[in-house]
Amino acid sequence: MNDGLTKRSRRAPIDIVPVTSGDLQKWLKGRKARLQRWVKSSDFRAAPASHCLVPNADGSLACVLAGIGCEDDPFAVSHLSAVLPAGNYRIAADWPRDRLERAAIGWALGAYQFTPNVQESNAPLHFSWLGSMGTKGIFDGYHHFELEPTETGTRFLQYEEFTGVVVPILLPVLRKSTTRGFEEMNQALKARVEGDA
Repeated sequence: MNDGLTKRSRRAPIDIVPVTSGDLQKWLKGRKARLQRWVKSSDFRAAPASHCLVPNADGSLACVLAGIGCEDDPFAVSHLSAVLPAGNYRIAADWPRDRLERAAIGWALGAYQFTPNVQESNAPLHFSWLGSMGTKGIFDGYHHFELEPTETGTRFLQYEEFTGVVVPILLPVLRKSTTRGFEEMNQALKARVEGDA
């Protein structure tokens, strides 16, 4: 796992090349035939959160192709920090400085691992936990699950409160990605409870 951010390193960096599925063929055009064959045989299609390790002729890592949905998403390459081999990486994209800085924060958050600290448990009606990135106050997520009895069954609620110094920078993306994650979880839970899964 790569959880460090540095401005400079003595080792030559390995390029992370962010590419959308719509731009992959354009990016491949004019590249060496060996690289094109490798990407094709790897079945890499640049889907968001996918990647392709591209080797040099000697077998060392030449670059990493990173499938992204859009360039503005600070979490576009965040998944890579947890899956790439140890090394010195840089984003090889003609992005403005602020976009690169957001991507660096996304990288760090992708490497972020924590042990949740249970805050409240009133099983079976309410459960909540707090996860912090490193020192409390940098990036904290307070997650809640609630079950509310209704006349026709049970309503499931989940919500998260984010606090910390990096939250204002990431708030627009946090809203979008958190909402999407909640919707996906809610649909999966609904299917399972109703016996469709």
